[in-house]
Amino acid sequence: MIAKPLRIGIIVGEASGDLLGAGLISQLQKQFPQLQFEGVLGPRLCKLGGTKMFDMERLAVMGIVEPLKRLPELLSMRRQLIKHFISTPPDVFIGIDAPDFTLGIEKALRKRNIKTVHYVGPSVWAWRQGRVKGIKKAVDLMLTFFPFEKDFYDKHDVPAVIVGHPLADSIPMEVDQQSARQQLGLAAKVYTLAILPGSRLSEVTHMAALYLQAAQALKKLLPQLQFVVPLASSKVAEKFYAIKDKVAPELEMVCVDGKAQQVLIASDAVLITSGTATLEAALVKRPMLVAFKAGRLSVAIVRRMYKLPYFSLPNIILGENFVTELFQEEATVENVVSELVKLFESKDYQKQVNVKFSAIHKTLKKDANKIAAAAVTELIAR
Repeated sequence: MIAKPLRIGIIVGEASGDLLGAGLISQLQKQFPQLQFEGVLGPRLCKLGGTKMFDMERLAVMGIVEPLKRLPELLSMRRQLIKHFISTPPDVFIGIDAPDFTLGIEKALRKRNIKTVHYVGPSVWAWRQGRVKGIKKAVDLMLTFFPFEKDFYDKHDVPAVIVGHPLADSIPMEVDQQSARQQLGLAAKVYTLAILPGSRLSEVTHMAALYLQAAQALKKLLPQLQFVVPLASSKVAEKFYAIKDKVAPELEMVCVDGKAQQVLIASDAVLITSGTATLEAALVKRPMLVAFKAGRLSVAIVRRMYKLPYFSLPNIILGENFVTELFQEEATVENVVSELVKLFESKDYQKQVNVKFSAIHKTLKKDANKIAAAAVTELIAR
């Protein structure tokens, strides 16, 4: 009798989740060549042969208020996914990030004895800690990046495995800046600022104008400075160009499709929103300024509930306010320009960046895809 192929349900909510999912699935495919998977996928997972039920961009919304505007659509998607996976149960269901969307699905499937994995622990250690009760009911296994996350989940009896971070595995400890500049068509010996306005439309909507205005002002102080901007998708690019036409039509910059990591490597400093990209900037050892704004109501709610004194991943991992963060009303053109000048001029800070970010890199370099795949395989075998 021929054994049926392993079947996995999977949902990713944005580009970083697609990257994580692709790493995990590709590792599982080595052990299970006939593996089948389906769900909400991004381009990387699709290239591995998955069946896309919905595109991940439909989940790429941020904040608290913004998703409410699309609540009927998101609830309909979730109902369809639950119905599908209950009617044709996978061997395991894996939700990657997007916890407000995926945990509800995981809970419904687990009630039907379908094994569930959540990859990227929700930041319950930072805010809305009561969510851990729901997480305990929803997941059979939590895959976490950082040791402090597992400590939190252990205290609440949620099975968790630390996998490290795939980015720490894939990025070398020392990167080749000049090669990256050559590949991007940048001048080899000119100060370079990478501008990352976000991978989501909502982030670009909130951040692009500020970043472009700051770049204009900075160019007057540092005339030889060149700018390079990675744009995560065609929709993000369209939005960014529309804002640039209004705010800074004459400003010269190199815009590239994707290639965020290459852009970071090519840079001398980085202007960036919060999120996984800040970790990526740390892993290539680049000084960064995190400037972030969101809708007023979303910010008001977060301020009441957030438990930590900082919000960028490098600072959270280090446990100190090392990377300068400008949040909401502090994120002004004047403040952004002032802080960026410091990044370019302070040699001592640049040395500290290399030391502290190298320590982060060593901590997270664990072969995450292999550890995650082994943990999922062990769960399936139970």
